[in-house]
Order: sequence, then structure tokens, then C-alpha cells
Amino acid sequence: MFKHFIFIFVLLFSNLFVVQSQSPEKEYKNKVLQLELLIKGGDTNAMVELGNLYYYGYSKNDENITNYKKAYFWFEKAAFKKHITAMYNLGYFYENGIKVNLNPKKSISWYEKSAEAGNPLAMLALIKIYKDESSSFQNIERAKMWTSTLINTTENLNISFTKEDDFETILLHFNKYGIFTPKLLLELRNISSN
Repeated sequence: MFKHFIFIFVLLFSNLFVVQSQSPEKEYKNKVLQLELLIKGGDTNAMVELGNLYYYGYSKNDENITNYKKAYFWFEKAAFKKHITAMYNLGYFYENGIKVNLNPKKSISWYEKSAEAGNPLAMLALIKIYKDESSSFQNIERAKMWTSTLINTTENLNISFTKEDDFETILLHFNKYGIFTPKLLLELRNISSN
């Protein structure tokens, strides 16, 4: 009896320290199933999260497995339901030709919709497009307008800025972290004063 007790105790105790992990592929598939259930209930955030899951994919044998076509599908569904991140993502797809033809007009249109709904990242994308001297879409007045709107948005969030960096670095940082850094507002202020 005592031997059985020790065996059971050791078995239970050892399970506390064993990390049971799934393969990245299995975790990915489970997450897809969870999100699909939420989507059936009309959850647009789940649509965007599923789009992100397909966009970023998972690693398998040192290869990243993605599905941009499905990502686009879910971003588009959510965008037509006025989800501001989904609208931004469609702008990004059209700007960069990801599973769609490059289409600056559609890109700007989606960025504008997202920015008008209050997405600072879309505002930043529009500033970049409208400030680009090599673009037929250059529009300094629109760039200044969106810069002003973006600055007001960040000031409403009580964010202060003190350092300087180039615009592309700021854009990459903002894309990566989705946050404003001290470097960002200074650059935006420089753009708006030009």
C-alpha cells in the first residue's frame, strides 16, 4: 500500500514539472479552430487575429508556413465590417502587392478609411505616401493634415517625445511594436513644419 502511495505521489509530482508542449503546427491549428468558433459569432477581432495568424504563419522545419490568400480573405471580411486594423492591413496588402496586384489607389483608399476611423498607423502610412517626392500621389497638404491629426492623436494619449531618427526607422519601429516612441513625434513635428 505504501509503495503504491509513493508511486502515485511521484507520478503526480513529476507531472507538475513536465512541460507538455505541442508542435508549432498543432498549436497553430488549434488557434485557427478557436478563432473560427469566435468568427461564427460575428467577432471581427477574431477575423483580424485569424488573418494575422495566416499572415505570420508558423515555423516548420526551419521554414515559415504562411497563407497570404487566407489572411487577405479575413482582413477583407473584417474591413467591410469597419474594423480599423483590417482596413489598414488591406491598405498594406495593396501598397506592397501581397497576394493582390499593386494598387496605390486602393491602398490609399483603405488607409484613409482606417485613418479616418482613428488608426494612427494608417495616418503614418498616409504621411509616408503623401510625402514621397517620387510618387504621383505626393500631396504635401494631405501629408501635413494627417501629420497634424496624428500629432493631436498622440498628444491626446499624453505621449511625449524627445529624440530624433529617420522616418523609415520610425515607421519600421511603429509597425513592429504598434506604439509611439519618443523618436516618432519629433519626426512627425519635423514633417509638419516642412
